[in-house]
Amino acid sequence: AGLSEPELSRLSSPVGLDLGARTPEETAVSIAAEIIARRWGGGGRPLSEIGGRIHHDDDGSASPPGELSDHLSRY
Repeated sequence: AGLSEPELSRLSSPVGLDLGARTPEETAVSIAAEIIARRWGGGGRPLSEIGGRIHHDDDGSASPPGELSDHLSRY
């Protein structure tokens, strides 16, 4: 019973990105943001600091503007 060493190594604490959260709702957003960043390899930087397109398809390529709604409709 319990977790293996590889499983334990995937855990981190405290959870969430440093967004300056002050409320439980804001803390939840910071946790969700960290989960998404880890899942897709995001860095957590402001999008205004990143050049080029910001939305990526499943294959890692950037989606042209206006195609995000098409991408989301698949889910």
